[in-house]
Amino acid sequence: MASNKVTMLQIDYFLAAAKHLSFTEAAYELFTSQSSVSKQIALLEKQIGASLFYRTKRSVRLSAAGIALYENLKGVSETIDEAIKSAQAVDTEQSETLNIGIFSGIDAGFFLPGFLHDFRSRHNTIKLNFERRHFQQLREKLADEEFDLVFTFSFDLSANTRKSASEKYSFRSIRRINTCILLSSSDPLAKKEDLSVRDFKDAKFLIISRQESPGGYAEVMEFFERNNLSGVAVEEFPNHESMLLAVQAGQGVTVLEDNKRRNMEDGIEAVLLKEDYNEIVVVWRKEDKKPALRVFLDELLAYVADYRQA
Repeated sequence: MASNKVTMLQIDYFLAAAKHLSFTEAAYELFTSQSSVSKQIALLEKQIGASLFYRTKRSVRLSAAGIALYENLKGVSETIDEAIKSAQAVDTEQSETLNIGIFSGIDAGFFLPGFLHDFRSRHNTIKLNFERRHFQQLREKLADEEFDLVFTFSFDLSANTRKSASEKYSFRSIRRINTCILLSSSDPLAKKEDLSVRDFKDAKFLIISRQESPGGYAEVMEFFERNNLSGVAVEEFPNHESMLLAVQAGQGVTVLEDNKRRNMEDGIEAVLLKEDYNEIVVVWRKEDKKPALRVFLDELLAYVADYRQA
């Protein structure tokens, strides 16, 4: 007789896979691995005694049992979400403050258009304090509980590895952004068209220092290796702003996320790299149970999901 001890984790993984018809996309949404999604769904199928998906090397589609389960669970999941939001709304009637850190190089208006204004209009008892900081400052202030959550890039989640960060912090992807190479308008390469990464093999690359962002430094080294640029000259900088000033002054080029407002500044040209990207993530401490934080995160992640589908 099949066991009926189905977990909420299995249900969440099944709903994501059924929605996307892709274990890879489900893993991306849930910020986990594809193997974890596959494992939990296999356990779910074993426990209910039915195959939920037809799997081939190229596609995934729902079985008849999977369709029935998905249609019924969708409504239940929405009801649970509404019940949780109602409870959270009651619990946050008292005024609370959220201290939010944003990496100085991120344009919040670019990846959260309209969200913050709408949130404030619905939750006027929750005060939002924002501070722009560099990578190291964000890590330190989040660890010291001076920030309730931070917006940063996924490569800077931890001074060591993504796995070690996951033991203390939770994080979700907010937006994927292509990277680009920035160079001075006075650089001879700026006058050429259809530039590729290989055109910069003789350039000096300006990069964030290992102390400021060990993850960012490792990311750039991997970029060099992927593009056969391992021998290029590099110069480390203590922060984002000083590095951009050096680019404007013609001291070298740098690899950063695509930022249309910044790329329009005088003295800087941008070469978009369509095959490379970074992810903006929101990060918070797992032990933080502040009600206002849960309300903010629930609405933020719902907004992001709707934005991706639009």
